[in-house]
Amino acid sequence: MKKRTVFICLSMFTLAGCTARVVDTKLTPQLYANGEVIYMYSDLANIFQPHSDKDAEANRLRDLNDWVIDAALCTNGHEIIKRQVVMSRANSEAGKVYYFIKCKK
Repeated sequence: MKKRTVFICLSMFTLAGCTARVVDTKLTPQLYANGEVIYMYSDLANIFQPHSDKDAEANRLRDLNDWVIDAALCTNGHEIIKRQVVMSRANSEAGKVYYFIKCKK
């Protein structure tokens, strides 16, 4: 019963056009040789949240901002230095959208 309730709730979020923090959504720090830290944020793209949809993109960027604030990472703000879409299959909306961000100094 509990699994069914969780599934229904997640399905409602997806159908409503909201993104949710799930196992596939993460913010990962990457340390470069020059000492710079770049954070890689990944979020899902699917038929309900296409990678090219303006509203879906706004949701992903809002969630990214929430992650950065919740983690207290960038007190002076952050900037996206790269966005990359990796689709599971050609001609499919299923995949991931990666954002590479760095903190402003």
